[in-house]
Amino acid sequence: MTGKLAVIYFSPTHTSRTTALAVAEGLAELGMEAQDVDLTMAPAREGFALELGEGDVAVVGYPVYAGRVPRVLAEALAGLAGEGAVAVPVAVYGNRDFDDALVEMADILAEAGFAVPAAGAFVGEHSFTRLVGTDRPDAADVEAAVAFGAAVAAKLAAGDLSAAEPRGNRPYTDYQADLPFMPVTTDACTDCGVCAHVCPMGAIDPADVRRVDECCISCCACVKACPEAAKTFEGTPVDGVAHMLQENCVARREPETFL
Repeated sequence: MTGKLAVIYFSPTHTSRTTALAVAEGLAELGMEAQDVDLTMAPAREGFALELGEGDVAVVGYPVYAGRVPRVLAEALAGLAGEGAVAVPVAVYGNRDFDDALVEMADILAEAGFAVPAAGAFVGEHSFTRLVGTDRPDAADVEAAVAFGAAVAAKLAAGDLSAAEPRGNRPYTDYQADLPFMPVTTDACTDCGVCAHVCPMGAIDPADVRRVDECCISCCACVKACPEAAKTFEGTPVDGVAHMLQENCVARREPETFL
């Protein structure tokens, strides 16, 4: 195929980025020009617009939030136009379930004018707890993602654009991902500002990192990135969800792909 390979991702804790790039690596045998489109930070999403066309392929990587596509990403993708291009949704979930996040993204992309002949769900370390999906994606996950990309490339090279049928439900599960809980900052904080720098919503005041705006989406980028472990959701319902996950969702789940 000729054209562009756009690797589009929203990845506050980097697992979706790693997985999307691995899928793109498998697609590289198509010999397409790669374009990295990082929609993680707020400035990149503001006024986002990208028009692709026939002969182009988009890999769209994103985390699963409570079984759905993150609302902030769905809103940004209103600026994406397919015009006959191919898109491959790549959902990354925290070892519980991806629920309706694949069918939802497939619908978003189809409505934007893309053919969606493949979709994949992969596992990443859960944003709420390091004890669920620990250190994933690991080497086996990356290998599986590359192999999936290669399988998609073979399907496209054969001229097969038949729609994938990923697992999921329509209507989608009720949207519950916008949790009204914000991280707290402990006395271990050294005011280094890393948390403000990595926040995809710009919710943390860089002049006073203890101030967190209500636009916080509880993505835990700040929690994962803090070098002093000074950002936490301890004492909030997020912490309760983390304990539930630790009790019920530690058994390893494997990627699921749909071609």
